[in-house]
Amino acid sequence: MIVSHKHRFVFIKTRKTGGSSIEHALSEYCGKDDVLTPLPPEVKIPYLPRNYMKNDQMLDPHLSGKKILELFPETKDYTWFTVERHPYTKTISAYYYLKNNKAVTGSLDNFIFNSEYHPADDHLWCAEGKPIVDGILRFEHLAEDFKQLGKLLELPLELNAQLNKGNYDNLELDEHQKKHIMKLFHNSNKFTGYGQ
Repeated sequence: MIVSHKHRFVFIKTRKTGGSSIEHALSEYCGKDDVLTPLPPEVKIPYLPRNYMKNDQMLDPHLSGKKILELFPETKDYTWFTVERHPYTKTISAYYYLKNNKAVTGSLDNFIFNSEYHPADDHLWCAEGKPIVDGILRFEHLAEDFKQLGKLLELPLELNAQLNKGNYDNLELDEHQKKHIMKLFHNSNKFTGYGQ
């Protein structure tokens, strides 16, 4: 999560969408008073987190926009954005990430239908079911969307860090799994266009 007072933007970090790469690319333009939450320990890219403590507590890197507004009310007129990813690949990516970190066990099918965790993140960038962000970058076109964001922010943004996209091309979801995933992402899909 980044709150840039210097350039008047807020980046809400979603899960399994290249968020750490975005934070890395944005960090070089951030000022000393901006808020940059730490990256996960497994991410090995140069990055200097700062000002991520509030009321003696570390801010969650995946802090909701609603909570960001509570903590930083001065940002309501900033440019707010996030990144989303197709629900199928986001779900598969989350499953393998959690499985590799031993946070889940069992099959992908069990994860899709029975897990308490599901990777839809619209609760981070919506309030009362509606987006509080000005824009949603799409993971599948992230370099291009990021460059367009740079024009809006008047920053020469380029995404140079290698995204860990995973290789899910050989993984087939059946129709029952796809339908359930789309149900979990129902609200998110209304705003991302992935459900069409």
